[in-house]
Amino acid sequence: MPKRDRTWADLIRLSSVGLVLAICVGLGAWGGLWLDERWGTSPWMTVVGVVLGSVAGFIELLREVGRTTRKDE
Repeated sequence: MPKRDRTWADLIRLSSVGLVLAICVGLGAWGGLWLDERWGTSPWMTVVGVVLGSVAGFIELLREVGRTTRKDE
């Protein structure tokens, strides 16, 4: 694949990481809200869900950046 096409493909893939991060945080918050409503633990499960979603999103961000960096070497 020509370098120019590969660069565009990498940019598109990396731009999707923001969406993945937002989805992870959103799902964590939604799950936390659901558990808070079910167990009456408001706001603790929501906080835990947001933190876990953020961690999962950042792990995926680091994986994708690592993949892109390895391709450049």
